[in-house]
Amino acid sequence: MPEFNELGGGALGLNEALGRILGMEKLGPAPTLAPEISPSIDLGRLPDEWAGPAGYKIFLFGAIASAVAGELSYSGISNPAGSNVLVVVEAFMLEGAGTYTLRFRVTDTPTVDAGVIPRDLRWPAAQVGTSHFISGAEAAATGAAMARFSTPAAATAMPAWTACRVVLAPGTNVVIEHGTVNTAFTNNWLWWERRLRAEELSFQ
Repeated sequence: MPEFNELGGGALGLNEALGRILGMEKLGPAPTLAPEISPSIDLGRLPDEWAGPAGYKIFLFGAIASAVAGELSYSGISNPAGSNVLVVVEAFMLEGAGTYTLRFRVTDTPTVDAGVIPRDLRWPAAQVGTSHFISGAEAAATGAAMARFSTPAAATAMPAWTACRVVLAPGTNVVIEHGTVNTAFTNNWLWWERRLRAEELSFQ
């Protein structure tokens, strides 16, 4: 889940983290409140039940990437261009024998599944989030390969979650792609999103 430290920025970052937990917007710096706080302070993980008031939406979704003749099937998470949110993919779970590649893409034309809802059901059902689960197929692999792995031919137990901390700025996505054409596979994803600050779009 989101971490307090994920906000960064010393006293200002801490104040913003606490402000989000308390449901407060536009909380400014307080140099006399905590000038001695270091950016390296570790406040641990943000509890799931505090994520909503702090401005985070957590998602859990799964589907089957369909087999397409002569093409490589893929699925993943997309942060659309102009979304004004930051997306962090936490983990994925796969079922289906074969070799897979985790790919990062800056552009894509995916099939968007609109059925994703927040994992915290206190959010109104109509608020499906800005980020999307995507799936599709392509004749040749595209995007930067981040990792490669294989799954066994027969599972003896329920597949485990695989940690996958990938940050997605607007206009990017991350997918799992099967290495064999015309092959379907089951996949599940855990991710979250929050409002983006302008200064987070680049690093100095």
